[in-house]
Amino acid sequence: MSRRTTFEWHGDDIERKVRKAAAVGVQKTMTECVRYAKDNHEFKNRTAHLEGSVSIVNPASSSGSGPVWGRWGSASIVYAAFIEFGTSLRRAFPFLRPAAAVVYPKLAENIADAYRRQK
Repeated sequence: MSRRTTFEWHGDDIERKVRKAAAVGVQKTMTECVRYAKDNHEFKNRTAHLEGSVSIVNPASSSGSGPVWGRWGSASIVYAAFIEFGTSLRRAFPFLRPAAAVVYPKLAENIADAYRRQK
């Protein structure tokens, strides 16, 4: 006597949920990086232009089956790189890299949390 086992495939639904959770998790991580960079820096804030320029440049997205990605930072202020990396005349005052170092380790947790919250 043999038993017949059936299998119902839900892989497409799971993939859709994972991609949605990844986008939500990446977006949340970038948002936290922006907030951290604005609130935690050593440079003297005289005009608030540099601080105000830190934002999400490209929201979290993916194309087809490609990776989920986004871009954050200071895209509108040319001297942001001079502050972040320093020059031959001035020392660096990093504010973007430290934000990434603190917040990026939370990315997997943010994605997992977004996955659990889905219906």
